[in-house]
Amino acid sequence: MNIKTIGIILLGFFLALMIGSFILPTELNIERAVLVEATPEALYPSLSDLSKWNDWEPWGTGTTSEQTTGVGATRGWPGGGQLILSELKEDEVHYQVHNLAVPTSGFLALQPVEGGTAVVWVHQSQTGFGPISRIAGWAARGELAIELDNGLAKLKESAERSTAPSKKMPPGG
Repeated sequence: MNIKTIGIILLGFFLALMIGSFILPTELNIERAVLVEATPEALYPSLSDLSKWNDWEPWGTGTTSEQTTGVGATRGWPGGGQLILSELKEDEVHYQVHNLAVPTSGFLALQPVEGGTAVVWVHQSQTGFGPISRIAGWAARGELAIELDNGLAKLKESAERSTAPSKKMPPGG
């Protein structure tokens, strides 16, 4: 094979990759869930009070505004970005993330099930319309899903530890 043939093959591969990237979605919707052995009422404060997110949130320690609960409460990260509570329902906490390159939002929902509560985390963002943005978003999707799983695992551990019945010594024991 000569240099010209190799160049044509590489150019063809690159063009196919760029054209093929347009079949990738521009929206990333990631949904993860965990079963926690606790009631929705016991879990809700861990979701609706941003000062409690340090116990489980997967993106590192953030700083909260003076207002830590309710619509408008904010949580920021040293590297940039700010999470703002946008809607609170009896069984859901909705948020938006600002100061990132792409619009991002999501919610955490509490669903009572046998044996506890299913905590469902839905995280939604845009990738951009260009081929490079779509490929980068598609590649980052798996890492983000792992981060959400890690956060839910920490939430489960924290909630089950705090709601575990205390073991009392029997009288005279």
